[in-house]
Amino acid sequence: MQKNLNWPLGWPIGGYLGPQGPYYCSVGADKAFGRDIVNSHYKACLYAGINIGGINAEVMAGQWEFQVGPPVGISPCDDLWVARYEDCRSSWCNCFF
Repeated sequence: MQKNLNWPLGWPIGGYLGPQGPYYCSVGADKAFGRDIVNSHYKACLYAGINIGGINAEVMAGQWEFQVGPPVGISPCDDLWVARYEDCRSSWCNCFF
């Protein structure tokens, strides 16, 4: 969400985005909405010792995902819970909910 607004990152205020194609994989500075949040989350996971496999942007502006693993036993389950917690903390620093 955009800071001090109740609207998704990268979306025009009070409006909606056009087709999803131009935002695919967030190529370009004018399309990578929320990269600062994603990078701080990734660094926090690495610092916490979470086996995070990667991060990438999705097809919609402001939509990102992260991967935990590769899996070894049930440890990715614990890593996922802590990674989600770190995701919330990273968002609190950059957004207002």
